[in-house]
Amino acid sequence: MRKNPNLINSVEVKYFRSINSQRIRECKPVNIITGSNDIGKSNLLRALNLFFNEKDEHGADIVFRDEFSHSRLDAVRRESVKGRQFIQIEVEFNCQDSFQKTLPPRFKVRKTWYRDSKTPNLGHDLERHIAQGSLQTTKNKAEGSLQRFLNSIVFTYLPAIKDRSIFQAVLSDLQSVLFESSSGGFANDIERFSGELEGQAQELRQAFFDITGVDARISLPSTYAELFRAFNIKTSGSFEESVSLDNRGDGVRVRFLPAILNYIAERSPKLHVWGIEEPENSMEYKRAFELANAMTSSYCQNAQIFLTTHSPAFIDLTREGQSIYMAKREGGDTIFTHLNSAKKQKVSQEDPEMLIADELGHIKLMNDLHEKLQARLAAAEEAERHLAAAMEEVNKLNRPVLLTEGKTDVLILIEAWKKLRGGTPPFEIKSCNVLGEQEKTDAAGAAQLAMCLRSIMADHQHSVIGLFDRDIDGIKGWNLDANFGKFETYDDVKVSKNKKAYAIRLPVPEKVPDLEKSSHHCVEFMFPIDALKKTVEDKGLRLRGLPVETRCGNTVITTIQGTEIWQMIVDDGKKWFAEKVVPTLPVEDFEAFEQVFSLIDAILTPKVEPEQQAAETADEVVSEDIFA
Repeated sequence: MRKNPNLINSVEVKYFRSINSQRIRECKPVNIITGSNDIGKSNLLRALNLFFNEKDEHGADIVFRDEFSHSRLDAVRRESVKGRQFIQIEVEFNCQDSFQKTLPPRFKVRKTWYRDSKTPNLGHDLERHIAQGSLQTTKNKAEGSLQRFLNSIVFTYLPAIKDRSIFQAVLSDLQSVLFESSSGGFANDIERFSGELEGQAQELRQAFFDITGVDARISLPSTYAELFRAFNIKTSGSFEESVSLDNRGDGVRVRFLPAILNYIAERSPKLHVWGIEEPENSMEYKRAFELANAMTSSYCQNAQIFLTTHSPAFIDLTREGQSIYMAKREGGDTIFTHLNSAKKQKVSQEDPEMLIADELGHIKLMNDLHEKLQARLAAAEEAERHLAAAMEEVNKLNRPVLLTEGKTDVLILIEAWKKLRGGTPPFEIKSCNVLGEQEKTDAAGAAQLAMCLRSIMADHQHSVIGLFDRDIDGIKGWNLDANFGKFETYDDVKVSKNKKAYAIRLPVPEKVPDLEKSSHHCVEFMFPIDALKKTVEDKGLRLRGLPVETRCGNTVITTIQGTEIWQMIVDDGKKWFAEKVVPTLPVEDFEAFEQVFSLIDAILTPKVEPEQQAAETADEVVSEDIFA
């Protein structure tokens, strides 16, 4: 049977739960019902489930008093309406190819449940088509064909909470399709059956992988006893182990369900309709978009889809082949508005996109995002202003410059040079932070330092060197971009292509190699631990030990506060330490800074190649001969 993805053209529901009397028209291959929580969106899907399966969503006979519309019941009690209490669901179908000779191109079927009856009364409009001459057959033949048509339709309902029982029910349907679609000979030839089933299993495995990105293996029965006892899907775990899909997380199982349903619908001879509540549940935002695209481009070719959702991934008014309905409440009743109807809309009707955005809270979300964006833009503009100020100061200098992340780093480095080498350094030491030391902003620190280095042009008068802390932000800034590469043999130094800008990653003190493990190594930690604990006027650097965990696998056995320098961070007191404590420290406390200065020497002292050195030596010899 060639399937028509647009099987249902319209649905009318009367007196069912929160729906008093509503009809949705222009149904498409994909039909999306959106709206606020607890508004009655799912009742349309449950009405379709009741129509096709004649059971409630739990598979039980309906309890009329629980399903009957409360507003209708109130009207009956007030005697504002007459007649029997009933629930009625009418579906308008588009005829399928194989029934075109015995059914009209479009026809309606009604099912009505009365308060005092357990089974519905079936009604239709076939007699009208026969009377009009649009259907050339007898009533009995048309009704027989109608029954076969209804029996050819499978409606699958997936609730919002897709627990293990739902998943097992879908797997059971998949099992049936795999068995039924294998052609003959199983009872007589199990080997041929197993081979065919294995081929279909591999096809299904590939389909799962293409849609979900999860590698799956289907455990096939090897004996007659196993055939009807178990059917399972295995997925590859992190360590190549096989994990039953039934035991994977909700997000993985949810991603498999539509793929399984599509596989069933594609290979089944029946017509399939899905009713899915909130398919985005337990799914990452990116995966929701992937599923929405799969439904509109692939799955809807094998089944007509009705779904409820809050996700923007599914709500796209411009997407072909889908109708979008907004559910709202009027009093106690649910009403549905077709937002992208092909029919002419009222001039005064609100913009559908704004209606959705307002109803689902997207406008508030966008306002919040707009405020954050404005704050980011303001911070970026401020950073640009301070970068210009910093670069203006650098450009005024007439010798090489060492730029640091913070102002206290400048004080420490100047004092270190004085203690180790005496006098003032042959280069300027400046901070790229033109703000106060305590101001937390993108205009300070490693990010600003990286921006300064990237701004150094080839015509800059002198070399500019940036000293980055060996912490998370510092390493990120030191990485810079493709215009910077490794400087000679130094792992901690990078140089720009124009050879004017250099970046030094703060070296690890040779006497404290464990600082390599730290993600908080800063200039202060070039001093030994005893120096960091010294105070002046009872004030100094405030250190805090980080929690150090002892683990067995993923289990934390003990947690203690770190006492080693590489297990600490600086909490406060940098300014006092640099201004008051550092000048009082003995020269031996500055030894590790020689590693920094050696790297600066390597950058600023031109490297003489062997050939050049030999030529210079020859010139000296010639000069001596001339004046001999």
